[in-house]
Amino acid sequence: MSKSGNNSTRWHYAYIILGTGMLCLVSSLGFGRFSYALLLPAMRADFNTSYTQMGSIATANALAYMISALVCGILTGRFGARVVITCALILCAIGVVCTGLAQSVEQAAIFQFLCGLGTGGAVGPVYAITNPWFAPHKRGLATGIVQMGSGLGLLVGGFLVPQLQNAGGESGWRYAWYALGLLIFVVSFLAAILLRNNPAAQGLSPFGSKNQPSKVAHPTHARSSQLANLKSVYTSIRIWHLGIIFSCFGLSYVVYTVYFAAYLVSNGLSNQEAGFIWSAGGFVSVGGSLLWGIVADRRGSRFSLMAVLSIQATALLILSLFNNTLGYYLGAMLYGLALWGIPVVISYTTALVAGPKMTAPALGMVIVCFSVGQVIGPLLAGWLKDVSGSLVIPLIVASCIAWVGVLLSTMVKIPRYS
Repeated sequence: MSKSGNNSTRWHYAYIILGTGMLCLVSSLGFGRFSYALLLPAMRADFNTSYTQMGSIATANALAYMISALVCGILTGRFGARVVITCALILCAIGVVCTGLAQSVEQAAIFQFLCGLGTGGAVGPVYAITNPWFAPHKRGLATGIVQMGSGLGLLVGGFLVPQLQNAGGESGWRYAWYALGLLIFVVSFLAAILLRNNPAAQGLSPFGSKNQPSKVAHPTHARSSQLANLKSVYTSIRIWHLGIIFSCFGLSYVVYTVYFAAYLVSNGLSNQEAGFIWSAGGFVSVGGSLLWGIVADRRGSRFSLMAVLSIQATALLILSLFNNTLGYYLGAMLYGLALWGIPVVISYTTALVAGPKMTAPALGMVIVCFSVGQVIGPLLAGWLKDVSGSLVIPLIVASCIAWVGVLLSTMVKIPRYS
């Protein structure tokens, strides 16, 4: 392992951090969070319940995500990201497996609450552990590469989940949850072995940096310094501004991720056809996260947020207004292009605004804001569906909320020292 951070180095442990971070997002988001959209129609039929009640399951997950994101931002500063990520993935796996055992909506909501605690506890620390391993001018790209894991999770889940459902017959959705939980357990083991909290502890400098490896701060001093600065993070207008933008994304995107398959199935498509379209969006999202990381590095936060939210809003309109296969694929692929760009740009911007020492708690705060949108979205969309009899209205409302995010993005400001 080279001790240099020079770009001429052919290999750097930062690559291992990237790969492991991707796997963490494949499992926590791709499998633990978003597979619910593909399994919702079968679960709803088995439980014989309404869309509002099924939305309550997603809301339980989102509420737990919000709580976990707030707590884990602080825990990461104290125990380190590796410990928090590993424990969070184990909790996520337990929740996923138990969801397959659920016999009622209430039980499924409780188990999805556990899953949400694990997902929320893994996502923020994954972003936080990535940033210190890269020089500032490389962090947008690095975050985009890690975020590709979420797209890979959608891509793999879109093919895997329908196959598991078909193989298991009426109980296929249960076997799908069991298999996904097992995969998350495996990734938690890899995270415990491979992740490292920072390059300085390994005698390395960040990848892309020409500086010599820095000394590791004394733990007691680091903790006291962090506690002294937490107040400045939680009272920062710029951080709250980013949080509100992220909440607009959270409310609008969750309508798609929760009700996408149900929308297509209600329009006459099979679970497998819905899975193929879902995977098409996932395929595009893999490259989309990398693209937006590069755009953020080159064009800055304001332009990137405006562009990616505009694409998201347009995709939701296409899905709602063009009721045919071409419209479904076009909407899903445009949505995939934008889907992971927003977390990439938000995490990149938050790191610039908060600084490296306060990135973890600042990310925790903006993720909490995002989670507020996630909590409201499924219940609102489910209620609108039950009242109107169509999922078109929830999709249009979600698009309007995304346009609000575009407007707020025009006012984003980055401190000069960044």
